[in-house]
Amino acid sequence: MTFDKAGGTGLGTYSAKLLAEAQGGSISVEVSDAENRTSITVSLPAGDAA
Repeated sequence: MTFDKAGGTGLGTYSAKLLAEAQGGSISVEVSDAENRTSITVSLPAGDAA
């Protein structure tokens, strides 16, 4: 995330969301101010083995 980050556009997580959803997946963000931590989880459907 680029919130409050000099030079950042803030589009990284949003772009990841669009890409995950285009592939039938999802993305979630969890922020912990107490631990000064941000977790981003991307879930994608399993593909067929070639």
